[in-house]
Amino acid sequence: MRHTTSATLAGYDPAGLLAFFAAELAEHGLPFEQAQPGRYQSVMPAGALYLLREQGALRLTLQAGGLAQLHGLRDLVIEHLAEYSADLAAGLVWSDLAGAGAAPPNFRLMRALSVTRPSPIYLRVRLAGEDLHSFDADEMHFRLLLPPAGRPAQWPVLSANGQTLWPKGEAALHRPAYTIRQIDAKAGWLEFDVFRHAGGRATAWAEALRPGDAVGVIGPGGGGFPCAPWLLMAGDETALPAIARIAERLPAQTRGHVIVELGDPAGRQPLAAPAGMRVEWRIRRGHSGLFAAAQAVAVPDAGRYVWFAGEKAQAQQARSWFRESCGLTADESYISGYWKAR
Repeated sequence: MRHTTSATLAGYDPAGLLAFFAAELAEHGLPFEQAQPGRYQSVMPAGALYLLREQGALRLTLQAGGLAQLHGLRDLVIEHLAEYSADLAAGLVWSDLAGAGAAPPNFRLMRALSVTRPSPIYLRVRLAGEDLHSFDADEMHFRLLLPPAGRPAQWPVLSANGQTLWPKGEAALHRPAYTIRQIDAKAGWLEFDVFRHAGGRATAWAEALRPGDAVGVIGPGGGGFPCAPWLLMAGDETALPAIARIAERLPAQTRGHVIVELGDPAGRQPLAAPAGMRVEWRIRRGHSGLFAAAQAVAVPDAGRYVWFAGEKAQAQQARSWFRESCGLTADESYISGYWKAR
């Protein structure tokens, strides 16, 4: 089932708005095309955006496979529209708006079931919640919502224009992204792994978590499951949960290369990768060599996909290299900075 919502962008030059959408989408490597005279579209993995010129205005329609995904797409559109005109973004009226003050459709208030240790460098958190089927689809990430220590949680609500309104100031939430490692939507639980490291806010939270504690999450979003005849995956400790989840779902005939770089060899774990994929474990000795190792892999000319995640600067290097030197398109790659070196 596809879910849709619409809003009219009136009082602004349609040509200027169309140029703005085209530029914003191109900046993120997303398509934008004229489907018919006066009709424009961007079909993305997370959903679709349609623009129709009508009587001096633009009719904006968003479409996604679930309500959570639809709201996530709307949030992104409003955020970018505010760069064009804050007044335009603030005055949007959506066809499906639930009303100011309601919980966002992609918010879940869950409760902790358990915290275990699948390896010396990870804590595995299991949460229970209702209506988790959207978390067991094409997107594998979500954001954990952590209130400031010692303060009661204030959860996000919808603003009058349909955007997620986040607590600010002393009530601001820490919102780290995590990979759903395992999920049973029918039974009503999901699990994710927290990389243990000194000073980590999520590490301290997970170590103090007790069964029954309330936990806010928002999602799903970002990063789907790649599928190509040949696949390169490269990442560090922060990316290993995603690499492991992807590897488990790959078709048996997939070929390629997996590179995982760790600071502690105790973090190694079995990866259920297809037999045709080489799995390479690297131990970091001071400076990271993850990008160099990925760069050394011979990438075929077609039927390929590169998945790279780790430190932000290395991800930027990888993006430039694979797209400029190897000619990979946005559809053939996922390259993301999961953290930033200080």
